[in-house]
Amino acid sequence: MSLFSFLSQYIGGNNTSVSGGVENRTSGLGSVDRFRNSVGSYTDLARSDRFLVKFFNLGLFAQAVSVNIPEAEKLLELRCEDAELPGRTFDTVNSRTYGPILKYPSLTSYSDINLTFLCSTNPPGTLEKGFPEKMIFENWMDYINPSPNIDVTPGQASFWNFNYKEDYARDMEIRHYGAVPIGNSQDPESTYTVRLIEVFPIAINQVSLGWGNDSVARLVVTFAYSRWERYTTPEAGVKNYADTQERIGTAPVVDSITTYGELGTQNQREAAQQGTLYTQSY
Repeated sequence: MSLFSFLSQYIGGNNTSVSGGVENRTSGLGSVDRFRNSVGSYTDLARSDRFLVKFFNLGLFAQAVSVNIPEAEKLLELRCEDAELPGRTFDTVNSRTYGPILKYPSLTSYSDINLTFLCSTNPPGTLEKGFPEKMIFENWMDYINPSPNIDVTPGQASFWNFNYKEDYARDMEIRHYGAVPIGNSQDPESTYTVRLIEVFPIAINQVSLGWGNDSVARLVVTFAYSRWERYTTPEAGVKNYADTQERIGTAPVVDSITTYGELGTQNQREAAQQGTLYTQSY
């Protein structure tokens, strides 16, 4: 029997086994049925389009843009079309005493992430300050390393001198939302949230324009960060906590949880009672 024929029968629910030279067929649950049952034990498979990106404390970089500071942060939330959940990588070293070469982790590294934003035109009744999304990140990069920009007053800054990271790095959250509301909520809750610590843009990519294309202009921005943390609560309180507390600039003061049991750790059970947010740092 060919591998293709075996897989076709297996997925179709007919498993074939050979014992003592006799071929036996059993119906039972095929892999498709087991897959459906597995998905049914969860609310749904995670959908890649249910996400929100939230920046914190962008006031300084939203200056001179045609929206006020709260609207600027909300604007980026509504314009972020594509995002990436961050990963983590171990750099390794090779070692050999006897036998095969063995790898050992030596360093943790985090890859840059890319966010794609839809671009807006100027507000109604004005002829200036279009592309506010792009201008926010231009201001951010100009603050990191001031350049002779048309909007910068001469003598205001020492051009090409880099500022301190603690002055320009901000935090950012990427929230993934479930398929259905949880508890008494009317809206889907964030079921997986990561907070990127000390984020700053390192590349504002080119925006493509062309007479033969009238599609919406898109801006891709690349960000670096120091690390990321995953936020969890036994109840789905991540979204509400972040929205109500309005954490600015720095990550919440939380306890780390390194073990997860079926009923949760003592810290997790206390969090359910107190509405406290806990995190696992990566």
